[in-house]
Amino acid sequence: MLLGAWLCAGGVATAQTIVTDPVSSDARWTLEGSPYVIEGNLVVQNGATLSIDPGVTVYMGANAGLSVQAGALRAQGSPSSPIRVLSNAARLGQTAAPGDWAQWTFGAGTVNTVLEHVELEHGRGVVVNGSAPVFNNVTIRHHLGAAMTVDLAASPVGQGN
Repeated sequence: MLLGAWLCAGGVATAQTIVTDPVSSDARWTLEGSPYVIEGNLVVQNGATLSIDPGVTVYMGANAGLSVQAGALRAQGSPSSPIRVLSNAARLGQTAAPGDWAQWTFGAGTVNTVLEHVELEHGRGVVVNGSAPVFNNVTIRHHLGAAMTVDLAASPVGQGN
């Protein structure tokens, strides 16, 4: 479920979108709806494609994760407008720490997945199992454990990481 909300910080109203339900049909996260706050484990399923526009910020709640089980994730930022995936602690004015949120997992049902100019911070890494996502100019920093884990059936590709 996507829930829109308006926050007033310092007299300036800002939007945010809370994400709690699976992505079971094509969805697009836009700069206008940013930031997106993932609570729990967000699953991309049913052949759906989740597209994330350049400049979008995604905040991951405590122990939240993202899992592509059957479908695609197309997070294509740009050098001047990267997609940022951060701990929700930062949004709440708290100190973010490695391991604040769970992993982004790309399972065997992952197809046509591309991450470009994406920055992931303070999670528990990226897991690639039996799939072939493309990672171009992806930065993974301040994570707890391995930045990326790849099983023998996986064949991710990319450059500039």
